[in-house]
Amino acid sequence: MRFLAALPVLLLACLVADVAWAASCPPRPGQVAVVFNTEFAEPRYDNSLGQRQISAVVRRADGYQESARGRHFAGLTHGNYRSSIRVGVAMLEQARGGACVWLTEVLGTVRYEGLTVYVDRAYRPGSCPYEEILAHEREHVDIIRKVFNRYRPKLRERLEAKARSMKPFWVARGKTAARKAVERLNLALKPVLDAMNREMHRSHERIDTDANYQRISARCNSW
Repeated sequence: MRFLAALPVLLLACLVADVAWAASCPPRPGQVAVVFNTEFAEPRYDNSLGQRQISAVVRRADGYQESARGRHFAGLTHGNYRSSIRVGVAMLEQARGGACVWLTEVLGTVRYEGLTVYVDRAYRPGSCPYEEILAHEREHVDIIRKVFNRYRPKLRERLEAKARSMKPFWVARGKTAARKAVERLNLALKPVLDAMNREMHRSHERIDTDANYQRISARCNSW
């Protein structure tokens, strides 16, 4: 128990030492080169799955909501974003051990990929139900595209600001330098990505209502 009680103090002492050593690092020479790309893959359409299989896709999806449990899905739009950051760093070994690290370049990419629109195979292309389900799912695709496009400049601005304001930092082992720099950049992007996810979720919920489903159902006689 005494060891566990002392651990937070030990960690705090290490953090203080890291900050102090980083403060002794020389200023960064030059500017950080930042390249940021975003990609939005066009959706593919799948009419090969039945309702149970589409529901299984929902259950496996990232961000699966408990409110979806037990529901059956005649249609589904599913995809996800992936972010990746690669960095270049410069290092200066210190006589006391470890190294000072400067960020020199950043290549960031955020892509929305795997976008698939499913329509239950019980409804064949050209039928009224198929066309109504497809039209509804295309609304979801439009939401994803519009929200993603709106957040592209915000993601770029956040990454550039963090990269260019990142101060030199100290690492005990040089091989961890790039990973630690990426961790800091990812941490800076996370609030923007979380906000994008929340806005997408709210926008999807606005059209996934019982009232809207009833209006869609009323347009066809052959469900």
